Amino acid sequence: MTTAVRFRCIFFDAGGTLISSSPPIESVISNVLAGRGASLPPSEVIEAFLEAELERWRSRADFESLLSKGLHRRAKVSMDLAEFSVWLAAEVKKRAPHRNLMAYPDAVLTLAELKRLGLVRGVISNWDGTAEAVLKRLGLAAYLDVVIDSGVVGVSKPDPGIFQIALGKVMATPESSLFVGDALTDIRGGQGAGLRVAWLNRTGASLPSGAPQPDYTIGSLSQVLDLIGQ
Repeated sequence: MTTAVRFRCIFFDAGGTLISSSPPIESVISNVLAGRGASLPPSEVIEAFLEAELERWRSRADFESLLSKGLHRRAKVSMDLAEFSVWLAAEVKKRAPHRNLMAYPDAVLTLAELKRLGLVRGVISNWDGTAEAVLKRLGLAAYLDVVIDSGVVGVSKPDPGIFQIALGKVMATPESSLFVGDALTDIRGGQGAGLRVAWLNRTGASLPSGAPQPDYTIGSLSQVLDLIGQ
């Protein structure tokens, strides 16, 4: 049983946490591979993403190449890695040429409840300078006190500096703050800045060996309310 902690501030990642692509990229890849007879559910696709993220920290190799390698190993399709990489990229583009952004159904409900409770709400995201505009378009900005976009501030997760900027904006301490995100950069960056981190694991994926461990694991944003004792 998780012990509730009295947090003052709840910060969220944007993409993959509050915002989803439609259709989700993990579902697109899963369906593409199924067309070649490979059974790779979305949770395993997410695991390949996480493994590639971890390996990129270790080797500084190209993320897309690492992801293709991991998916190729898992899918066990009858083509070599180079051919697989080209084929997969083409098929994903063909099946989802214009993936739209949308708010997860539990995003507004959770943010609205946190606002009602009087907690500070913010976003800390590796984005391209347009995060605030996207959040406004999706109806989420009205529930947020601060939006920190790496494309605006010039610092990206997992650098603790981007979290320190957010804390400074709302005059909060790391000890009173929780960060919610879906990626390893969220866990590593948030904990590196002294925040507690809730890993949002919507698909039931497993973290790769050697990955940073979150303080909490949740399956939906609504479970954030359990962490704060509400």
